[in-house]
Amino acid sequence: MSDATRTPQQVRETPALPSQDDSRYYHGFNKRQRAAVDLRVPDSGRPWLDDMIRQSLRQEFAGQALAGLCQNWNENPMNTKSCADVAYDLADAMLERRKK
Repeated sequence: MSDATRTPQQVRETPALPSQDDSRYYHGFNKRQRAAVDLRVPDSGRPWLDDMIRQSLRQEFAGQALAGLCQNWNENPMNTKSCADVAYDLADAMLERRKK
């Protein structure tokens, strides 16, 4: 149902972002694909979805690595480019390790 066919009250009551329990969030996904997204395991059977899951994991791992590197910045300062490179190298290593 589009916004044009809903009442103003229905539009106001619709959440801006769907919740995990909202079936519209997974429209068109089968149970395997939904589980892959929820568990963040790139094994959905859809190559484009698996790539998105991997990219999301890489970004998250790099952010976590960067936070750890910044925590020790005073003890081991490095320039920002090398810090970002190290964070993504660590993220790639974590993704590679997950395959084992």
